[in-house]
Amino acid sequence: MFTWVERPMCFSYKGIKMAVTRTILNNGSKTMLLHVYLESGGFEGELDKFVLADPELYDSVFTSRIIQPNMKLTLTQVWYSFNWFDGLISFDDVNPVPCWLLPRDASNYADFRYFGGLAHRFVDPQTAKGTDRTGKILLSTSGYAPLGSTGTMVLEIKKSLD
Repeated sequence: MFTWVERPMCFSYKGIKMAVTRTILNNGSKTMLLHVYLESGGFEGELDKFVLADPELYDSVFTSRIIQPNMKLTLTQVWYSFNWFDGLISFDDVNPVPCWLLPRDASNYADFRYFGGLAHRFVDPQTAKGTDRTGKILLSTSGYAPLGSTGTMVLEIKKSLD
């Protein structure tokens, strides 16, 4: 089993300090498990369309057989625990496509395997491809700004060629 840990990604957005750490727990040829830890620096601001998974990013870090830029990522399961904030998972496009709401006061597990998972669903009927789809899975937050806001999530992502 191959395990990769990314250094904590500390960044500033309009002077706001936040930390996001992504760790690949398992990366097979058809699925991957991604762990994400979030920690707010206590300043006003939210995560806005933060990239959780990107086929091109992981393709450049690993070998081309793990994830390729032309692979479609499908969310099949998500486990999460957020301390006083909500999350929204979406797929990247000119206007990001909302996928699933992760409320703080609800069940912390969702299983989409029964119907094949959640994937980017806006496609051009002529080409059967999204117009500006990048394959990225994004996270936006609401209520994340206060000091002490932390969260963790595990995503199971299915990889397939278009």
